[in-house]
Amino acid sequence: MGIFDKFRKPVEQKSVSLPEVLFTFNRGFPQWQNWDAETAVEEGLKASSIFYACCRLRADAVAQVPWVVKRKVGNEMEEVEDSPLHRILERPNDSFSWAEMMEHLVYHLDLAGNSYWSILRAGNEGLPREVWSLLPQAIKIIPGRESLVDQYRYDYRGTIKDIDAADMCHVKTVNPNDYLFGLPTIQAAGKAVDIDREAGQWQYSSLHNRGVSDYAIIIDPSTTPEQVERLKQLHKERNAGADNARSPMLSTRDIKTMNQTAVEMDFVASRTKVWSEIASAMGVPLPMIGVLEDATLANIETSRKIFWMDTIVPLLRKIRSQVNAQLASEFGLYLDYDLSAVEAMREDYGQKLEAAERLFRLGVPFNRINEVLELEIGEIGGGDTGYLPAGLIPSDLEPIELADVDPETLKNLAYGHKS
Repeated sequence: MGIFDKFRKPVEQKSVSLPEVLFTFNRGFPQWQNWDAETAVEEGLKASSIFYACCRLRADAVAQVPWVVKRKVGNEMEEVEDSPLHRILERPNDSFSWAEMMEHLVYHLDLAGNSYWSILRAGNEGLPREVWSLLPQAIKIIPGRESLVDQYRYDYRGTIKDIDAADMCHVKTVNPNDYLFGLPTIQAAGKAVDIDREAGQWQYSSLHNRGVSDYAIIIDPSTTPEQVERLKQLHKERNAGADNARSPMLSTRDIKTMNQTAVEMDFVASRTKVWSEIASAMGVPLPMIGVLEDATLANIETSRKIFWMDTIVPLLRKIRSQVNAQLASEFGLYLDYDLSAVEAMREDYGQKLEAAERLFRLGVPFNRINEVLELEIGEIGGGDTGYLPAGLIPSDLEPIELADVDPETLKNLAYGHKS
């Protein structure tokens, strides 16, 4: 201690870190997520065909995208042809391919809000050698003091194992009420999925019970109000619920059958509205899951582009961010997805030619246009020189070196973007 230290005021901490203020009273105790993933599978994925179609479409789209390994060289990212990280891409473990790992990841996000990859290490440096997908319903989280997560506890069917946070790649959706566990997609669309499931069961039971029309039971005018209420209650107990829909009944009174009611007709139409709500929560346009009412070839193609640009690409970015932070960074490398083979993300070739013609009229050299727009024509002689109609050049205009303009600006010029 210095000679003047006893006269100094102690340092005042005016800010806190997140782990300091969360789980103050139960730090070190495992935290469960407030969601039953197994119920989501049984009552959501297996029971609603529309929800299943949305989940499958999202998982299939992510799984088909190839990934490449890159290394940062200066300010540029260069693709690496061979590295230890390639072995994980080619075979994450003995049981799953990379595509299957991605499928499980997306299903787990949709059904549980969380996906967990356990990292197994090997060698003197302890680098990742295998990654395994774990069931999200089996994971508890033990909060830390200096970091948000200290350990993950795997507890499933009698098997209990603690996994250090450094040995887990945890991808989760945003949950404003919980920093540890993500918000499952199905939880947001849960009511719509429940309605769709019950509606399907109702219609099945209705057909199973002969699909008879609605009816009215005509009772004797002398029946007392108490008897009427009792008859109503017995009728409700006998016929309410999907399992009793339109089941035959016996009566000593007159029964008058009715045609389909307006409510029942609306019930049939309302299923499409429920499907639309489910698809909207999943970020899937209805034509993509086979609901083709008012669909044309043009808006189907538009729907496919919207699906990829607004749903799949943001999902890939989230996955890329976490996988790089918790897996690839240990190799000093970088994983990136490659969308070049995805047809929906490729511009129509006719639009490319129109854009190329527009740029050529602006004086951009053809070889430069071919490179930026990826026309795949190949270089041509004289293609490094730009041409302008002589009658359109003011005599006092300084020449513009369009060959040196960056690719993004050229694309904006080509497609007429205001930016």
